[in-house]
Amino acid sequence: MDPSTGSIFSEPVLFDFHDTTEHVLQNVVCKQIMYQGGTLEVTENHLVMTSQGWLPAGEILPGMVLIGVGKTEAGPNQSSYEVRKIAAVTRTGLYAHVTFSGMLIVDGILLSSYAENAVDMINYYNRTQLLSTFGGYAGFHSLQHMFTLPLRLAHRFLPASFVDNAIFKPHPGNQQRSRLKLSAPLLVQYPGIVGLQILDWWQWLQHRWQ
Repeated sequence: MDPSTGSIFSEPVLFDFHDTTEHVLQNVVCKQIMYQGGTLEVTENHLVMTSQGWLPAGEILPGMVLIGVGKTEAGPNQSSYEVRKIAAVTRTGLYAHVTFSGMLIVDGILLSSYAENAVDMINYYNRTQLLSTFGGYAGFHSLQHMFTLPLRLAHRFLPASFVDNAIFKPHPGNQQRSRLKLSAPLLVQYPGIVGLQILDWWQWLQHRWQ
């Protein structure tokens, strides 16, 4: 679904950011967001579409409005849902499905394929500075979407046998191969590391010359 136009379309999941060992991880803490007409369960750092734009699930409060898909006689359409109640629950498994658009519908609500926890990986920026620099969570969603373009293109157009490795798919060993300590595909981690390092250096220089 495109929230800017309200158009609804289907597309396949290309890959998941989490490896199979994380799919069976126990006691994963999630936010249970009960809204008018349904319930969404998601980790608190995952980006959720609201009437205010992209927000981490951990910042969503009762009374806020979520954007998702509703059913009518004419077919599915973009709909708004008021959040009624929020609770913390534990579940099994971590998932982060990636589509070519970088968005997907989960439990009737529009989610980003990305999370906001990478904000905290940049050493010299505090959260407020970083979000201001990139234009809020919407900008951060777009930045991550840009970094995943080579990976999304590979999964979209290359043979499955070619992308069946730790470069293109998540792997437990990637946590030791990358300083980000993530199992995510290396093809997205390495550009991310370079981008984070450039931001670190730029902020260090700004502090140095103030």
